[in-house]
Amino acid sequence: MCVDDIPYSVIDERVARELNCIEPLEKSYRVVVEGLGPLEIYAVCRTTKALLEGQGIEVATLFHVARMPRDSEYEALLGRDVIALWRLVYDPLTNSVRSLIGRPVGINWRL
Repeated sequence: MCVDDIPYSVIDERVARELNCIEPLEKSYRVVVEGLGPLEIYAVCRTTKALLEGQGIEVATLFHVARMPRDSEYEALLGRDVIALWRLVYDPLTNSVRSLIGRPVGINWRL
């Protein structure tokens, strides 16, 4: 989900655990995301590669880590930071979000 009214991006703790990238913060804090409710940010996760709509994006990116509500359908909330960093645009032809810096992924590309 792209949310251009939040300044930073958030991923669910399950995703961060799978990526083995959880770095705890000294102090957690709460944010409220419209339509999702309150989230407790307790760690950050740094990634160097991402896969989005079949495109590989190779840019170091910092995500905030939170426990998403169990009934949430989202694994990540992409805020203004990632929208700008990954140069994300909405493609009306495919009805999807694409990256202007992403490259098509081949079989040998690794996350």
